[in-house]
Amino acid sequence: MAKRFFLAMLIALTFGATAAADPALNGRWFDADSELRFSDGNWEVWFNGSPMARGTYTVFGGAITMITNYHYGDFLNDFVLLSIINLDSRWYSQDELDEILTAFREEWGMTSDMFFADGFSATVEVAYSISGSTLTLTFNGELGEFTRR
Repeated sequence: MAKRFFLAMLIALTFGATAAADPALNGRWFDADSELRFSDGNWEVWFNGSPMARGTYTVFGGAITMITNYHYGDFLNDFVLLSIINLDSRWYSQDELDEILTAFREEWGMTSDMFFADGFSATVEVAYSISGSTLTLTFNGELGEFTRR
């Protein structure tokens, strides 16, 4: 098994296999509360009909690597910041959020390791498979199923 894995890695490196977007992901995928939108290397996630986050993705070897580039102000207000900081109803870049959090910590005399010290940046790798109109995602052993509409 280890020899096959090493051989596959060697072939991928030798022939320049690269990560790319998967056109099979393009579209809107729903579960009970959430919607995932994929479009040619870009993604968005919505929760209860409201925007939450968006970014870019690549796929390779049955996994999606999703990089979060923007967060929506209303979602952060309601579910993360709990109105401690009131953001506008718009998309915020990682840099904008870092500036806002730094200013908040300075205003309240907090050290840099307090109150979202790492900001909201995220890169997540999720295993995925598509069967018909069902997208199955696996993250930390948890399965999520979404239906294309």
